Amino acid sequence: MKYYLLSILTRCGEFEFYKDVSIKVEPDDDVSKAARKVVCDWYDDGDPGGRDGPDADGVYWYDNGNDVRCDRITEISKSEYEIFQKYSI
Repeated sequence: MKYYLLSILTRCGEFEFYKDVSIKVEPDDDVSKAARKVVCDWYDDGDPGGRDGPDADGVYWYDNGNDVRCDRITEISKSEYEIFQKYSI
């Protein structure tokens, strides 16, 4: 198992918000696919009806004008992952 911290950007009009999200990925799985799943589930719990994307940059656009993307993927240790999970990151 590998562990990653994703830096997720949400843009709502002129406002931008960042949140770090920790995930675990099977060694044979592609971390960028796992990150895209987190991004596409951000607003709509996986319901494709509300989104237009992704575009070439991995940005998912939503009908309300917001967009979400993963700006950074950082590999972390299992102990760091457990700490992030404990504090709901």
